[in-house]
Amino acid sequence: MAKLKRLTNKMDNIFDVIVPVSEEERLEREKNYSLLPDNRFATKYRNALFEPVTIRYKDQEYTIQMNSCINPYCSNFGMPQVQYELKGKPKRYKSALAKSGTESRLISNPVTPSVGAVWNCGNYAMSNWAIAEEIRRLTEVNSVLPMEPEYNFHKEGCETSELTPFNQKEAFRRCGKSSGNSQKYQCKCCKKITNVLPSTIESTTYHQKRNDILPLFAELITNRTPVNRVIEILDIGAQTYYHKLEWLYKKCLEFQARHETKLRDKEFKELWINTDKMGYLLNNVRKKNAGSKYLLEQEEKQFPTQVIISSDILSRYVFRSDVAYDWDITLDDINEHTKMYKDDHLHTFAKNMDT
Repeated sequence: MAKLKRLTNKMDNIFDVIVPVSEEERLEREKNYSLLPDNRFATKYRNALFEPVTIRYKDQEYTIQMNSCINPYCSNFGMPQVQYELKGKPKRYKSALAKSGTESRLISNPVTPSVGAVWNCGNYAMSNWAIAEEIRRLTEVNSVLPMEPEYNFHKEGCETSELTPFNQKEAFRRCGKSSGNSQKYQCKCCKKITNVLPSTIESTTYHQKRNDILPLFAELITNRTPVNRVIEILDIGAQTYYHKLEWLYKKCLEFQARHETKLRDKEFKELWINTDKMGYLLNNVRKKNAGSKYLLEQEEKQFPTQVIISSDILSRYVFRSDVAYDWDITLDDINEHTKMYKDDHLHTFAKNMDT
């Protein structure tokens, strides 16, 4: 039977990004940080532009390298950076500063011995490390894991302390079920009674109060009813609203993991995937006992972020819909990362996403 699920977090380590900066390079950065000007420091460590980043997920390794030509009609399309044995030692790609002055562009070098046309096309240089970290974040917020609590089925000094109902049922007797429909087991030796988490079939309301409002709550959410209006209709508090919203989100992820993963083995003749980015404004966070003057000086009233959505044009099936906002990172974490890798003096394509 399926176990109860929980949302994943950073401590689960289901996704691992291999840091592309060695310890020797990190120490060298720390040494040169105060010796070199900002532009020379950034130039010295610009090799990160074409260095791929390795990620580990479910015992498999994948390589991230986004800096290549994206024009399908160019002979350099998707090709890695190389240096040719010609006069002047030309490379397949050259970098140039964009008109904005803050971003770098990757340009296909037309003076190459490649077969086919090179269109002098370009692409914005991106940080492979930052993209790998964003993939990790999206994997964590869109995954669930089974709850694995630590049970203690015996009193101290019990002769059968190494036995559990999962490996030796004969050493325990069933003692009915709790109000949450969880099974009770009693050790035949020390007589201790322990509750075991129910399965999803046994209980869909575990740790849930006001479960009767869930069908109407889901209907109101899918019909884009405002938060305050949902609270008024269901006669609940704001804390209950967000607790139910997280529960509903978790159940959607469980459904996706159970059913939609089967689409991996299904073949489609063609898919027309459209990806769009829309502006999204988050509510500002009001500090307790802080007036409007504090908010005007410290926070934006409408915090801007983006929503990125990918869907199939023909079937209108939505593959992903992600908010570009990391609520697990803090300013202290960003500050520590900047101190360690000196990101404030690097080009954008060499930085980590936290900065």
